Amino acid sequence: MLASWMTVWGMSVAHAGCAENPALPSGPVQAWLTEGMLGLAQPTCARTSAGLAPRASLLADTPNFYGHVVATGTLDASIAVSERGSIGLALEALHYDSVIGAVSSSWVGYGATTFTAMQRVDEPDAPLELAIVGRAALPTPVGFTNNPTFGLEAGLAISTHTEDSPVEAHGQLGMVVSGGLGGPLDLRSGLPITAGVGWSASRRFGLAADLQSSFGTWSAVDHVAVAPAVRLAGEQWAAELGGTVPLLGDDRTLTAVRLGVRWSPGS
Repeated sequence: MLASWMTVWGMSVAHAGCAENPALPSGPVQAWLTEGMLGLAQPTCARTSAGLAPRASLLADTPNFYGHVVATGTLDASIAVSERGSIGLALEALHYDSVIGAVSSSWVGYGATTFTAMQRVDEPDAPLELAIVGRAALPTPVGFTNNPTFGLEAGLAISTHTEDSPVEAHGQLGMVVSGGLGGPLDLRSGLPITAGVGWSASRRFGLAADLQSSFGTWSAVDHVAVAPAVRLAGEQWAAELGGTVPLLGDDRTLTAVRLGVRWSPGS
């Protein structure tokens, strides 16, 4: 019935996964809470694309008279080095950081630089896609009043779909080691875990919802958050509007919102 309704409106039911949907975003929601995107799950899809992503997060602790506002503008690009592997680079070309409290401060400048890598390790054409993923965040902000974060991340990303289904399940289990350079070197390790689903209603429209979590970095439970997203695509462009809202844990961020727009030359 759904397929018939879509056909009437000039759409065809799309299968999940990037092989069947070369333009529409797939995989985990790309909205995050942490600096340098550390702990953000990666898709198992190798794409060559370039994008722009404004992002904002808000922390408001009224009883303790404390607030923290962060706004960034990120330029990113990924290159498919093969059909099953890719590398990426993200540059926070603009980073605004404002702390409101007993001692308030604000800063604007260049933010973090992040490198990513993904390599599929499953059998070709397998319904369960497995990939080894990695990320390195460099503490490139200059003159930042807080400790700029650096970190390394490694993990295993999973995505599963069938040829006759528009639903994709995805997730990632990883390990992050991070620290700051503005004071004493304080290395911390954390365990980020993401699980979610994506639905491709057509080649032009999709929805996704993830459960993001991190454990052990600052406390037993750093955060458990829900992350929904709306996805759109054209022939060579794609967009994702996503948000992250912590439900549990020590992270006091109220919400983080990101709008990512990408262009793919080969879509």
